[in-house]
Amino acid sequence: MLMVEKIKDPAKADAWIRKALTDKARIMGFGHRVYRVEDPRAKHLKRLALELGQQVGDTSKVQISTRSCA
Repeated sequence: MLMVEKIKDPAKADAWIRKALTDKARIMGFGHRVYRVEDPRAKHLKRLALELGQQVGDTSKVQISTRSCA
């Protein structure tokens, strides 16, 4: 969540991640030692986060956290 708070805007997520990679900064959520594919809790948390974001009228944090650079 600290990383998502730093990014603030889904439109800035790609640039933020690319800069972090260039700077060799640690990107949280990658390289977990146990889950090689996906944390089995992730799909449930993603669904609940989206529902909560819709209830409060702000899904930007979900958009940032589920953004992937191609």
